[in-house]
Amino acid sequence: AYSLLLQYNQRELHKLRQKSADFDRNSVSRTYQFRENVVVMRMLFKMAGPFFTTMIPAFVFYVLYISLPKTEESEFVRMFSAAMFDWWIGIVCCLFGLLFPFSDVRFRRVAIRTPIFRSLQQSK
Repeated sequence: AYSLLLQYNQRELHKLRQKSADFDRNSVSRTYQFRENVVVMRMLFKMAGPFFTTMIPAFVFYVLYISLPKTEESEFVRMFSAAMFDWWIGIVCCLFGLLFPFSDVRFRRVAIRTPIFRSLQQSK
């Protein structure tokens, strides 16, 4: 579904670019919207690989939680795995939420105006 939506946006953007120079305000805004859709979707696609790679430990914690028997001896490990799963999901989501604006030049220019992203950029 994601790739179909990306192809649709790219196709519509191409159609709008092929029109004559007679643009009204509606076609200009549609062109801008399709361009932004394509940029965001490419950026999300670029971040998908690292995101799923960093989610491997969460998957391991979940498998450990469901595979251990529900006995008193393994209860601590099961609950620790559940807690680590929750913690890991939170850490990864915060990390990627902070890294999202730096994955594309357009968003980086806007993000650098905010204090938190400016301090992150300067700490590199």
